[in-house]
Amino acid sequence: MDKTVKYLGGIGYILLLIGPLLSLGASAAGGLSLIGLILAAIAWIFMGRNLDDKVMLANGIMMIAEPIITIALTFGILMSIPSMAPKNPAVVIQTLMLVIAVALIIGIICWALHVLSHLRAGNALDISMFKYSAYCQILSFVLVVLAFIWMFGNIAAIVPLLQTQAMRPNPALLLKIFGPAIGLIALGILLGVISNILSAIAFFSIEE
Repeated sequence: MDKTVKYLGGIGYILLLIGPLLSLGASAAGGLSLIGLILAAIAWIFMGRNLDDKVMLANGIMMIAEPIITIALTFGILMSIPSMAPKNPAVVIQTLMLVIAVALIIGIICWALHVLSHLRAGNALDISMFKYSAYCQILSFVLVVLAFIWMFGNIAAIVPLLQTQAMRPNPALLLKIFGPAIGLIALGILLGVISNILSAIAFFSIEE
């Protein structure tokens, strides 16, 4: 395997890890995540070409295309709201819902390609870390979905409590309302971080 893939992927996933942390102290540091995403995407494209794997190739392309499409959709709807809102406010809501649905579908497709690419890379290169990263990504996704299912499943009980919070704020009660969902999402985020660490290790483990 070309050493370019090894270092682009390894450094890319490291930047994806440290970018959000550094951005807490310096806003400009958040750009490291974007650089990391691009490097990781290029690594997957190169790997897909080297291994003649269309899933990896598609994964790399979509990693770059997804944020561009999302930004374009968001910018487009924001530019059109001033002209649509006075005429038909309902159209604005419908358009927003459509944009959210499209962005969600694209996000799920990108996630699936990312997981499949890790599994295929693990099998093709005999590097278990790729597979472990994929498993963490799957568990993270499941936990976040369970959190939203829990919230929507308990919406009838949550709404009255939120109304009470609006009149008489109580942090303890707020934690009680959203505690389980927050816990699941936090665990999902932790698994996402671990998956990036494993991805970086996996890329650095590639033999040149």
